[in-house]
Amino acid sequence: MPNSRGHPSLPNFLYYQSNLGILHLPNNSIGQNFPTWLLENNTRLRGLYLRDNAFRGPLKLPTSINPNMETFDVSNNKFHGLEDLSSCQQASIPTWRLLRIPTLVGNMTTLKQISLSNNQLEGPIPEEICNPDFLGLLDLSRNNLCGSVPSCFNSSRICHVYLNNNQLEGELTYAFYNSSSLVLLDLRWNKFIGISLNGLAIYQA
Repeated sequence: MPNSRGHPSLPNFLYYQSNLGILHLPNNSIGQNFPTWLLENNTRLRGLYLRDNAFRGPLKLPTSINPNMETFDVSNNKFHGLEDLSSCQQASIPTWRLLRIPTLVGNMTTLKQISLSNNQLEGPIPEEICNPDFLGLLDLSRNNLCGSVPSCFNSSRICHVYLNNNQLEGELTYAFYNSSSLVLLDLRWNKFIGISLNGLAIYQA
């Protein structure tokens, strides 16, 4: 049903779906603040796909959600802030109006993928982003990140890293030193110097 701004709202019957496992509602122009009740009431929800809608305001998540949450996709909305996303394994959040990478991302210890691409992120990459134990993909491309790459990027599990189209600089002496599973490392359009990582397919302008 439409809300006060002419956008449809989530249907009321979703309040009572206690056995709901996956909700897939992309491309519906749904516009309102993020429905925290959706995660509070649907305690078995494993996958939430609300990308390409018109959700707005800060993304406020409840303090308790399904600990087995695997996918949380709210990309291409109008959110402008992030509070907590510590239980999800995937976070796809491109096009947010965030100014810095929140250090709380380090609390997402079960995350397998982090995508914060195509935003207006500024400042350095926080070392907390290295904390997730099973991180396999990190996409921070197309932002305005600056400074050096943290030396903690040496996980043996990480496979794909996209840092292209930023303002990163300096040397990569210890970054990715132990990243034996690395398949793709995209460093194009930055200001790195002295790059020498044998055996890796590095994409560097």
